[in-house]
Amino acid sequence: MRKKYENHVDVNAYCSCDWYSISSLSLTERNEMSRKFKYYFNSVRPTAPENFVSNVNGSFFKIAVEFHLVGTQVKTRSLLVDAVVVFHWIDDRLVLRELFDDFELPKEFEPWLPRVRTIPAPHTVTVVLSPATGVVSLYHRVKDVITCSAVEWKHPFETFNCELQTENAGDEVLTMLKLRDLRSEHQTARVGAELSPFPSSTLKLEFSAEWNSAFLSVFLPSVLIVTLVFFAQWKRRKVQVILVSLAAIMSILVLVSVFVSYAISWQLIDWILLSIPYNITITSLQNQKSEERLTEPLN
Repeated sequence: MRKKYENHVDVNAYCSCDWYSISSLSLTERNEMSRKFKYYFNSVRPTAPENFVSNVNGSFFKIAVEFHLVGTQVKTRSLLVDAVVVFHWIDDRLVLRELFDDFELPKEFEPWLPRVRTIPAPHTVTVVLSPATGVVSLYHRVKDVITCSAVEWKHPFETFNCELQTENAGDEVLTMLKLRDLRSEHQTARVGAELSPFPSSTLKLEFSAEWNSAFLSVFLPSVLIVTLVFFAQWKRRKVQVILVSLAAIMSILVLVSVFVSYAISWQLIDWILLSIPYNITITSLQNQKSEERLTEPLN
């Protein structure tokens, strides 16, 4: 068993570093970092006991993962996500008790970094050090479109599921720390967000499809067309029924052609096409009744 330090730091309780309040190095900070990195090797993983977690399978190096969700925007079967993924661990070799403010580490002072990645890939990667505690934070800034999945047969009432994933190529264990939702109330109500349970390290996003447009452009017109044919049959006028039925069939075909050109789901097209057999049946019945009426005096 590893012996704990007397002045240990719990990385799970460390939340004071904000990704938007990072400044460049001062002269004092640079001098202190130069002194520290004189005998620092970034190929050696930190050995602070707070980084290790033990279970029945053994002891593993623990990396705390924190999600900062800045914004979400719903797209067509996808989601534009603006987020910051933060990885925390403790490097006791970088403790500088003379310094108190967090600062960003430049490329010349590169500490040990885990082989972690974010899906989608980040466009900005930043390493921040808390010198008083030795907590190193790796920031992945992600702003990309995530493709979402849904159950197709539920269209247009399906629910889309999207994932912002984190992976590790080493033997370290990723543990979920917390989710900081910085979005507006409108975005929060539109898109739900929650952390996945261990051992997965994923931010799950969920939103419902916009069915209002499908109702106005598909369901309502098709119902009105069928209703017109029904009332035309109710009046029992042959010419009126035939004209209305033909007009209804043409209208349905126009709707189908329009939605096929916009690559709409085939479930809606099937709904529209179901109206055609009804209209043809009504027209056939009306023709049959008209012929029976014409042949009655001859009998």
